[in-house]
Amino acid sequence: MRDSHKSVVKVRPPYLYTPAERQRRDSTRWTLVHGILAPVQFIVFLTSLALVFHYLATGHGLYITTISILVKTAT
Repeated sequence: MRDSHKSVVKVRPPYLYTPAERQRRDSTRWTLVHGILAPVQFIVFLTSLALVFHYLATGHGLYITTISILVKTAT
């Protein structure tokens, strides 16, 4: 039998940003804003998810669950 293994050369993909684009991106205030808001949004999402599961399991907490969904939608 012939050895059918082919050598695979992995080509590194190009960078997502050029150095000039990265510098421009990092110098804006929005980079900092996104860096702060993303974890906050994730915590709000996890809290809302936990409250929804708690409501589905127990039937209690409809008001706070609804409020958490509205807050999650607003952030």
